[in-house]
Amino acid sequence: MTGSLIAPLIPPTVVPGRSGRPTPGPQGTAGRKLPLATVASPPARTATTLYRLSAIDCNGRILDRAILTALGWSAGTRLAVRTARNLLVLTAHEAGQFAIRNQGDLWLPATLRRACGLAAGDRLLLAADPPLGRLTLIPPAGLDELLAQRADELGGEHR
Repeated sequence: MTGSLIAPLIPPTVVPGRSGRPTPGPQGTAGRKLPLATVASPPARTATTLYRLSAIDCNGRILDRAILTALGWSAGTRLAVRTARNLLVLTAHEAGQFAIRNQGDLWLPATLRRACGLAAGDRLLLAADPPLGRLTLIPPAGLDELLAQRADELGGEHR
């Protein structure tokens, strides 16, 4: 077969707003760079709170060693608990209702789990505040409530 090869068809690149002249290559005009968007810097974080997500197992255990280590809580540390709506706030207290177990996990009694609507497999937001020695557990219903309040403040709609 003796014939000529067909040259590939590559359409020229056109830069919007210009005279419609084709420009060489996919980068546009040589030496010209695309503008970058400017983004405002977020405010600096001042809190020392450590956040983690952890699941609760079928026996009411939560295992997160980083949180317990940050708080200085080890096996046998007795904990007092306060409930506020859907939140649980735990603090170390010698007369606390329950303790960190020998395996290094946090165990929530069934009465607390029921009061907060917690089921096995639910993920909780753990918020440890080491300087205050406080651990706040926020179950899904508590997160829903907090987010709905924030959306209301911003004038947004929620379900």
